[in-house]
Amino acid sequence: MDRQYRKLANNGLSNLTLLFYMTDLFTGYCAAIICSIFNIESTLAA
Repeated sequence: MDRQYRKLANNGLSNLTLLFYMTDLFTGYCAAIICSIFNIESTLAA
C-alpha cells in the first residue's frame, strides 16, 4: 500500500511540475506577444 501511494505521489509531483512548466511557458509566450504588439503600436505612433 505504501509503495503504491509513493508511486502515486511521485506521479502527482511530476504532473504538477509539468503543469507549472507549461503555465510558465504559456505566460512567457503571451508576454512576448503582448510586448511585440506594444512595440508595433509604439512604432506606428512614432
